[in-house]
Amino acid sequence: MQWLFELFINQNSVPHTLLIISLVVSSGLALGRFSLFGIELGIAGVLFSGLIFGHFGNHINAEVMSFLREFGLILFVYAIGLQVGPGFVSSFFRSGICFNALAAGVVILGALLAIAISHFGDIPVAVAVGLFSGATTNTPLLAAAQQILGSLPNIDSQTLKMPGLGYAVAYPFGIVGIILSMLLIKKVFKINVETEAEAFAKVQQDNAHIPVWQDLTVEHSNLHQRCIAQIPFFEGVVITRILHDGEVRIATPDSHLFVGDTVRVVGDKVPLENLKILIGPESTINLQQVAKNLDIRRFVVTNNR
Repeated sequence: MQWLFELFINQNSVPHTLLIISLVVSSGLALGRFSLFGIELGIAGVLFSGLIFGHFGNHINAEVMSFLREFGLILFVYAIGLQVGPGFVSSFFRSGICFNALAAGVVILGALLAIAISHFGDIPVAVAVGLFSGATTNTPLLAAAQQILGSLPNIDSQTLKMPGLGYAVAYPFGIVGIILSMLLIKKVFKINVETEAEAFAKVQQDNAHIPVWQDLTVEHSNLHQRCIAQIPFFEGVVITRILHDGEVRIATPDSHLFVGDTVRVVGDKVPLENLKILIGPESTINLQQVAKNLDIRRFVVTNNR
């Protein structure tokens, strides 16, 4: 156990840094899962965990910390790009200009407020930048501010820490403030989330032009051992999966149906309702949960051809 003890006391070593980072991440994720009045911190729990570790004097190697900060920021931005990239161009020309104008307004107003706080509150600009990035939960802004400060001449180590200090102070209140604002809006406008979700789902289902799916049990004896291509009333409706003998398979025009099978049909609502009379009732089996040999992916079509 001597090696483990040395890991904790040798605070400038790389192994000590990796150990502390691992403990902060693991404990922060566990803290983020803790629910209080139905509210969870989520990934923000890692920040609170880091604040606790730092409060008790756990220091890490400065070079490793700088690398992890830059590497984490790269991964963060890269992941965001992968997530929104496929539909960015189409969504930008549809509603992106309005959203970007609103976002720019939030940033500009926040920056003006940070400048006012720095001027009238006699707070150093470096701290005000950290407060701004923390209050808006904008981690890339903090990284950019630290990078700019690091490139300036005659900047000591204490000044470089100021944006991080302001960020750490403001970030928890930024998270709590957003949550409280949403709860206040919900209370003032008397919004019931479950009711709104049900109403939205009903509007989608009532619109016959929005494709929906149903799992139906084959009970009509005339369909027994007939392939899909031989059944005329499947026009405008697609059979995507068939559960036969406990195995879910991809449906093709040559696939045969048997009484007792469960099929997933996708199409407009009205034809699907009519198919219940011709095929059978809605099944209690959810093929998506039963299928172990099929993978589900969501694709955004961006190629005009």
